[in-house]
Amino acid sequence: MWVSRSQGFTLVELLVVMVLIGLLSGLIFTSVASSLFRSEEKRFIQDFLQVMNRARAASLGRGRAVRFVIDGNERIFYMEVKKKHPIPEGIQIEGEGIAEFGENRFGIIFFPDASTSGGELDLKLGDGQVEKVIVNRLLGLITARKEG
Repeated sequence: MWVSRSQGFTLVELLVVMVLIGLLSGLIFTSVASSLFRSEEKRFIQDFLQVMNRARAASLGRGRAVRFVIDGNERIFYMEVKKKHPIPEGIQIEGEGIAEFGENRFGIIFFPDASTSGGELDLKLGDGQVEKVIVNRLLGLITARKEG
């Protein structure tokens, strides 16, 4: 007589597989979330430098002073009254030698002769890295480099 034996999975085997799937998906989620935050920081730095360069170009093109503003109260930055860009929560901005425009509002003035009010800005990222932005007073050149 031939006996048929079921070849299925036991409950313990199914639970082990479910736990492994949960662990792997948690690791993948953590990796994806951290890379998304890094890309948000990179996008912020690109936007920050682009708006600053636009302010410099606008002052040369218009023949008048143009302000690049960082508003600490609202956590935004912008060129005069143009589109306002948010500063992500994980990023801190510290400056040295930059102009003060009011309560917790700072920035750099770009003049039509290519000079600026100048200064240095440290963009402190969530992972501890610092992007140092230096604006030359005489030539108005904007340079950025990573530190730390």
